[in-house]
Amino acid sequence: MAASEKDRLRPRLVEEVVTMVRQPLLDMVLEEEEEELSIAEETEEESFHDLLLLNI
Repeated sequence: MAASEKDRLRPRLVEEVVTMVRQPLLDMVLEEEEEELSIAEETEEESFHDLLLLNI
């Protein structure tokens, strides 16, 4: 492969490698955020239920 062809292909290769590394990390962060949101929603529902019981 000629040097000029390597230079031409390098940005595309770098882009693909960055995407391969970044996407799983983004997926992992998104999954953690969704889990934290779910826990927060459950806690909010439990707190609301507790307040209702106190008012009865």
